Amino acid sequence: MRTASAQSPIVAQNSGPVLTQRPVQPSTQATSTGPIEDDEPDPPRPRITETGPMLTENLGPPPSQTIDLTTTGGDGPIGLDESAVSRALNPLLGRLGNCAAATTDDDGRGPHGRVGIRMRVGNNGRPMAARVSGGGGSSEFVTCVRRVVASARFTTFRGPEQIIGWGFDVD
Repeated sequence: MRTASAQSPIVAQNSGPVLTQRPVQPSTQATSTGPIEDDEPDPPRPRITETGPMLTENLGPPPSQTIDLTTTGGDGPIGLDESAVSRALNPLLGRLGNCAAATTDDDGRGPHGRVGIRMRVGNNGRPMAARVSGGGGSSEFVTCVRRVVASARFTTFRGPEQIIGWGFDVD
């Protein structure tokens, strides 16, 4: 079973892992006449179904100014805080788990461990770029993750674009 759980973008780890099921192998059933092989075909392997736009991997230069993320005022907060990042990305954990399951082979080789994502987010709340690291996933896994996070929508904020870090675990 593949598990994807989020890490808060700053320090704390969020609870509530999202689970996705892997295909079950055919079983052997014992009867009074001996074991009988299950003639049912293997269930289909999960497939990557993320076909939407994919973010570029180039995060670009650092934001042009330093901002204080603890102040608000005017037309909304300046920058994104930890809770805004979690609200935008935690709902995507199921789809991220599907990326891991779809790129894991029958022997269990695939992404595993901590996957980090650095993203550039525009003040309109839309991701502009994402870089995926860790987890040992294939390029197919990285592409899937970048497509999933492209669909994230953050709250709008005042100030310049922001580069944020976020991560999740694949077990």
